Amino acid sequence: MRKTVATVFAGVASFILILCILFTSVWLVLNDDVFMENELKKTATAADMGMSIADQARALHKLTDYMQSKAEDINIDVTVSGELVPMYALEIEHTHMEEVRQVWTSLSTYRNLALVLVFVLFASALLIAGKGFIVSWLRGYLFGLAFFTLIAAFIGTWAAANFDAFWVFFHNILFPGSTNWMLPAESRMIQMLPSNFFSDVIVRICLIGVGAVLALGAVSVIALVVLRRKRGKEQIIEIEDEGSCEIIEPEGPNLIIEHKKLNMPVSKREQIEKDNQ
Repeated sequence: MRKTVATVFAGVASFILILCILFTSVWLVLNDDVFMENELKKTATAADMGMSIADQARALHKLTDYMQSKAEDINIDVTVSGELVPMYALEIEHTHMEEVRQVWTSLSTYRNLALVLVFVLFASALLIAGKGFIVSWLRGYLFGLAFFTLIAAFIGTWAAANFDAFWVFFHNILFPGSTNWMLPAESRMIQMLPSNFFSDVIVRICLIGVGAVLALGAVSVIALVVLRRKRGKEQIIEIEDEGSCEIIEPEGPNLIIEHKKLNMPVSKREQIEKDNQ
């Protein structure tokens, strides 16, 4: 029963840890300037907007800095068709990014609190399982990974089948009751960042985050196999040790020898007793 409870605690902690790893992978991708600039080149929207890739990269970097509270606003001037103009001229763009910043700040806080909860759950599992904590943690992680895989498979299938519907649902969850994320066609923000840009970003996040999660899963499986084999060898050694114990015969006369003495001639028996004295 104790092992089961410890495994459940470890499983819940592992699922929360996986979510934290995914959020961290989002942070890594957002701060990967090389990847972001390559994606801007791939979408090839700069020419249509009359801008350079360098200006687009600066404008995008301004957005990511603002949402992470590294900049006070998203104001930045760029050159469009030879004229220096504000990149984000629409009020709705500023309002939307304020909401994005609030969501990001909240998620960052939740991630930090979640890591504390993960520590508490793992510590509880350690106190409950004792020496069996490692096995409980490994099994718990695999249970947490299995549950996450089911959810990820559903979301991934949905996004692959209908990315636009998934994208709308995603924004409605993050910005309940707000339509500011529905930027108008004249928005330079929406022109610079089409849906295929975000789909590539999501794929990149999955490669990093899911890759790390699956790597931990593989380590857990290998560790469980190694521990099971080690435990099996220890049990075999214990059995062999028990089987090798010498049987100590009780002290006393050898009954077979005594029987032979009684059935031999008296003179010979006396001679044997005389020799033994």
